[in-house]
Amino acid sequence: MESLGFEFARPWALVLLALPLALLVVARLVDRPPAWYTGAFELWLRVARTRPDDARAQKRRVPPPLWPFALGLACAALAAAGPRPGGSGAGAWRVIVDRSPSMYLPASTDAGAPTRLERAAKLLEELLAGSELEWLDPGDDAPVPQRSRAMPAAWRSPPEFTRGELDWSAHDAAGVVWLTDRFPAIAPARASVAASGGVALPGLVGVRGGTGLAWDGERIRETTTGVEPACVECAPPLARAWSELVLVWARARELATCAAPAARAELRIAFVADAAAPARTLAFGRDGWRAHGDVRGAVPGRDARGPLAAWLVAEDGTVLVAVGPGRVATVLPPDLVLDEGEEAFAVSFARLFDACLQPARGVVALAERSAAGEACFLAGAPPGPRRSHARSRRACRERAGPRSARAGARRAPVDVRGPSRR
Repeated sequence: MESLGFEFARPWALVLLALPLALLVVARLVDRPPAWYTGAFELWLRVARTRPDDARAQKRRVPPPLWPFALGLACAALAAAGPRPGGSGAGAWRVIVDRSPSMYLPASTDAGAPTRLERAAKLLEELLAGSELEWLDPGDDAPVPQRSRAMPAAWRSPPEFTRGELDWSAHDAAGVVWLTDRFPAIAPARASVAASGGVALPGLVGVRGGTGLAWDGERIRETTTGVEPACVECAPPLARAWSELVLVWARARELATCAAPAARAELRIAFVADAAAPARTLAFGRDGWRAHGDVRGAVPGRDARGPLAAWLVAEDGTVLVAVGPGRVATVLPPDLVLDEGEEAFAVSFARLFDACLQPARGVVALAERSAAGEACFLAGAPPGPRRSHARSRRACRERAGPRSARAGARRAPVDVRGPSRR
């Protein structure tokens, strides 16, 4: 339910607004005008001389203390209804852009074909020609809507780090468009969807050492053509136990190791301790292992490539290890001493490195390379006042195609082959 630019998550709760109204009505009904008690002729004469207002003309009123109570009940009823801003602003469509790896694959096998992202953006710009568009990349470090008729040119190139899939349900609102390549598995309740579609694109889906795993459209085969092994950059001085672990981990996965600074690395491990800071003896651990050592400084909340998430924190709150896509920053001392859990230490950090490692150059997951079906557009609730909803939705339906095509789009794009990622 939407009203005055707001929509309610639980519109049924608006029925509770009847409670303060009922309270005021009852309070007014039980109020009585003052009574005159007479028992002598003199009193009747006094009444006749003063001629007080007739009892029927006495106005019934609500006791003043009940007004703030009724106002509190009304506010509680509105809060229970869950009001929130409806849509993305008057007349402006907010476009949520999917920048996962599949969006940067060619939409077809033709030479010079646009990427899926470019095709979806063009489809949307044609359908909403003349409308105000706000482009938003939720995967950015600090997402800021950019208002323009065309998608920002910088987004036509893939981001530095591989993006995961978006949580579309967090952006299901009126005046919002999901810009992606294939129709999501769960159809939106309020948002619109512009999907580029796209054919299956064979290519590298994995690299192990100097051997690549290539998908030819039917099965995965080994290849050595155009394969570059992933590289791990280690910046000394790392803790000896950790440095040895990195080498064993990289060797087991057939990854190349390189010294800093490397021009390209799928994982960068950096020692960022402050040599000028005083040393503090700290105890720390997680995942079944414990250690201690003299620590200098702490890992900052971000580096030159973006924010870092704390992964290992000492008992006093000092961040000792922080991670981000393709990078691990640490202040663990080179003379770190393991107190217990040597095997757990190895398993814990190996899992961390696996989670942070970026795909090798040219590698795109098989699920991303699979076919995305035909291009489709599903019209949802438009931005702006409720009164324009029917006209805007009808216009979107005319652009989207016949009813049968839209019904098929709600289930999945036409001719989808392979498992869905959404």
